Formats: sequence, structure tokens, C-alpha cells
Amino acid sequence: MDHRPTAAKQDITSTRTTGLLISIRDANEWQQVRDLSIDLIDFKEPSHGALAPTDPEPWHQAAADPLRRGRLSAALGSFRFAPQLAASLPAAFSYAKSCPAGAASTDELATFWAETKRALADPVELVAVAYADHVSANCPDHLAIFRRAADVGLRTWLIDTHDKSPNSSLTSCLTYQDLAELAALAESARATWVLAGSLTLAVAQKVVASGIRPDFFGVRGAVCDSGRDQPLVPEKAIQWTAWLATLRVSSHSDEPNLSRPAAFTEAPAKSPNS
Repeated sequence: MDHRPTAAKQDITSTRTTGLLISIRDANEWQQVRDLSIDLIDFKEPSHGALAPTDPEPWHQAAADPLRRGRLSAALGSFRFAPQLAASLPAAFSYAKSCPAGAASTDELATFWAETKRALADPVELVAVAYADHVSANCPDHLAIFRRAADVGLRTWLIDTHDKSPNSSLTSCLTYQDLAELAALAESARATWVLAGSLTLAVAQKVVASGIRPDFFGVRGAVCDSGRDQPLVPEKAIQWTAWLATLRVSSHSDEPNLSRPAAFTEAPAKSPNS
């Protein structure tokens, strides 16, 4: 997520790399991914919604693991209850996030963001989350949320989808033009942004080919057996890391290519959910 505050993180930004966030649900999946070259390992319970929290026990196991490689992140559930759970998150975590579904306004979100930040340990950064399908999530649209996040100093953003049914994905909600506008907003706010929402590897490759480079891709279903609530398949995660590694050594355009189609041309009806 945000890799600008420290010198080590600035090196990543200066080369415009794109990293990988993979969501896991328990200690067993932690054991499967902890040794892989994954930039961010995110804890959430996929069977309970878009950003449902896991049991806190795996948080503490991961935080205490001396062999972990990637940074750690956790979902805290609804924004209204996130402040209570935030105090339990170990300081070894880099990021925490909550679900904005049901928020009446960005003012309401900002109030709970402030409460959640106060409850988190000092090293843990709060991530602003917005949904591409904001109407079904009954919350403000993603640009409104991210503009308010920038106003209150939240500089790491996640764009995701709330509806995790098989026929819903980010590609059915946003166009390349929408993503280009989001990328420009993040650039102007000096924010790091994560692109998620039932992504497949093929769709991620189309996004990059269009000239749009999020700081991270976030996936769950794309690295599972047959959907986000199914077992994790480490080999699928390795496919993503191998592809992203090729981007680190290849040249690419700094500007989105808006000559691409206005909408995604490939949105599988039954893509895995993230």
C-alpha cells in the first residue's frame, strides 16, 4: 500500500512498480503464503462479506512469525465497528481497513476514520476503502470517498467491489476512463492505490496494457481453487508474482492510454471473487 513515507518505500515508488496483495483467511493459509514473494498479506474472512474480519488469533501468529516476508494488513469489518476491533490489531501490522457500506456520507466515514485511527497502534496505517459498485453498497461513490480521504490525510486507498456474487466484478462497474481518473486523483494527492474487485490475471494484464498502473493489485478469488471462499492455491499466487516481476524490468507508459475501449471488453461471467 502506501510506500512513500520511508526511504525504502520511496525506492519502490520511484521505479513505479506494481505489487501484489493477497487476502487470506486463517493460520493454515498463512503457512501457505508466508514464504512467497507477496508484498502484502491481508487477513479477511471471505465467506462473511467483502471486508469481514478474521478471528484475531491468526493476526498475532503472523505478527510473531520471524520468517514472514511481506507486510501485513487486516480487514476490520464495518466502519461503524472498526474502532472497537482496531485496538486488537498488533503493531506489527502495516495497514488496516474497514467496509464503507451503509455510510450515509463522507462526513460519517471521516468521523469513524478518526475514531479508528485513534484506536490503532501508531505504526498501523488506516486505508480508505471505496466500492466501484457503490450503489449496491449504499455508500458514496469512490471519487467522493477518496477526495475526502485526501482531505483528512489518508494516503492509501483501496478500490474494490462490495457485491461478491459470480456476475459482479470491477470490470462490470468501471471503465478504463474511470480508472484513469482514479489514477490521476491518486497522483495529485500523492496517494498509493490498490485495485481489487474480482480481478483475474487476464483483466489485470489488460489494465496494465492500457497504461494504467495501480500501486498494487489485490486478489482473493483469483488465487483460490474455484472462488474466494474456496482453498487457496499457492501456485496461482506464484503466477501473479511472476507476471508482476516482469513488469519491474520492462518499460511502460507513465500516462494512461485513453485510446483503449471505453469499457472493459473482457469480464468473465463467473470470474473468481476477491
